[in-house]
Amino acid sequence: MGKTKICMECGAENNPRAKFCQECGNSIREQTAKKYCKRCGSENEQEARFCFNCGEALQQPGGKEPKKASRKKKRPRAKKKTPQPSQTNNMTVLKIGAVLFAGLIIYMLIPQRQQPTGPPPANIQALALTEQKSNDPRLEAELLDIAAKFICSCGTCGEQPLNTCTCEVAVAERQFIRGELQAKKDSDSIIRTVNEKYGWIKPQYREKYGAGRGNAVLKTPLPAAPGLKMLTTPGDRQVALPSDRLAIISSFACTCGQCGIDELKDCNCSHPGGALEVKNFIDQKISEGKYTKENIVEIVDARYGNRIR
Repeated sequence: MGKTKICMECGAENNPRAKFCQECGNSIREQTAKKYCKRCGSENEQEARFCFNCGEALQQPGGKEPKKASRKKKRPRAKKKTPQPSQTNNMTVLKIGAVLFAGLIIYMLIPQRQQPTGPPPANIQALALTEQKSNDPRLEAELLDIAAKFICSCGTCGEQPLNTCTCEVAVAERQFIRGELQAKKDSDSIIRTVNEKYGWIKPQYREKYGAGRGNAVLKTPLPAAPGLKMLTTPGDRQVALPSDRLAIISSFACTCGQCGIDELKDCNCSHPGGALEVKNFIDQKISEGKYTKENIVEIVDARYGNRIR
């Protein structure tokens, strides 16, 4: 009996004369030193495990097929998640909220400076009255030339020339001269008006323009009896007293321009620049004991306006 035939499909042993495998029924080829690939039919060497042509695993004796070496698949790198617009907006709102909350906490922890109450001190009020100069250099030069002929009429600043004195009375007087010049009045008529209104023209100009008023220097006020304001020495002009308050207030209309009340004395509005503010300012000037009634009227007019002519 000849050599048994090995089925190339399942590896079973068959009769030498068998044409088909008794195990799997596939055709049995002649025994050769070659292996046939069942996918592409290519001949491979007997010891080959995989087809050289297509890579198919070749049948081994016993019906076992070799296992291909497994390759580890690379795990795909996780993509970074892009935040959605809604998420981004929410994060921004949270950050802003955190900053504002932190700022509020800091603000609450820092001791706050208390604002002073009541009328400001006299020196601060003096700074509030600033001179409103015009943009015309010729007008300003003519104003200083006129003012140089006078002494400041307040009587408390050491007889400073009107063109250089910086007190509130001097500012008010120069503002009056500025208004006259803007009204196109000539210098001589302005000098006479200022001399009649305020006085204190320098001695060398009295012969031409007259003595005017108030040319006796206001002396240092003497203390009055307890409860009374200071008075000037006999013969000199008297500083404003509380009894002059109504006359000063009656010289003005209400300055706020909002409440519709004509006269300041009839109004008690609390609007900015209104009746209460102006009246408190007048009371402050009277209490300083260094301004005449006329001085205070001019100061108020320069600061608030609305004087009744």
